Amino acid sequence: ASLNNLVLQQTEESCCSNTIYDPTEWLGGISTTAYSILLYVDLSGTNFNYTLNGNTFAKLSAVQELRLVNCSLSTIAENVFNRILSTLKSLDLRYNQLQTLDGEFLATAITKGISIELGWNMWRCDCDNIEIIEYMKQVKNNFAADTVCATPTELAGIQISSSQISCYSEQFI
Repeated sequence: ASLNNLVLQQTEESCCSNTIYDPTEWLGGISTTAYSILLYVDLSGTNFNYTLNGNTFAKLSAVQELRLVNCSLSTIAENVFNRILSTLKSLDLRYNQLQTLDGEFLATAITKGISIELGWNMWRCDCDNIEIIEYMKQVKNNFAADTVCATPTELAGIQISSSQISCYSEQFI
């Protein structure tokens, strides 16, 4: 028998004392081939110190479903999911503190049909983030009703799928 599913979740007692940068470190000396057969990985509730970096999921080369619910994430660096894009089918990012995402990643996710759950975050719906918001409208998202703008104030609580952001530049002569 082989290990295909992995659920690693920090308990309430350990949530603030240990920051995880590479979730595979939790498994100790398991060979890297063990990671290459994992299809489902649930790291919900894990403290990633608010940021995911490029090596966080590098060893999970076969993962199809990745759950990162309630991980206090505020930033996901560019290229974090690049090494798993060829196999990823579903990504759950609900209940974090995300304001934006990597546009290149979202464009690829749309092309590949990857389902991304984006609800209950702190999405910034302004002109600096317009490209990301437009991509988010196209992503397969089962929780689209809960994917709402947090800022600016006039758009707070508005579903991203129906948000209207008008960006124009005024020229003074």
